[in-house]
Amino acid sequence: MSATLEERIREAVNETPDPCSVSQGVPTGLVDMGLLCGIDIGPPEGRVHAVRVELRLTAPGCFYAIYFEREIRARLEAMDDLGAVEVTFSQEFDWTPDDVAPHIHERLRERRERLIAELPMVAS
Repeated sequence: MSATLEERIREAVNETPDPCSVSQGVPTGLVDMGLLCGIDIGPPEGRVHAVRVELRLTAPGCFYAIYFEREIRARLEAMDDLGAVEVTFSQEFDWTPDDVAPHIHERLRERRERLIAELPMVAS
């Protein structure tokens, strides 16, 4: 069974790693980070659809918007059944760590535990 167009778009968006997660040692895609607000697929024009992807940023000062747009646009424009690609950003700034996928929370917990276990013991 083949994936729907929306599922394939979601997968492509999630292939873009969030740079903050990379710096924490747990590379996480934008969907798993909870940054994808929505996907709007237009009606077909010939064999292609226009698509609008809306993201949210973790904070108003996040300077990765240009990176997100470039990476998502490149992935989606490579899909044969998509034409015009628009990437927009929500102005809500309502993201919280609770929006991160549960399996990512587990990976973060495991990483913290591993880092703590590697700390040298300090004598009292």
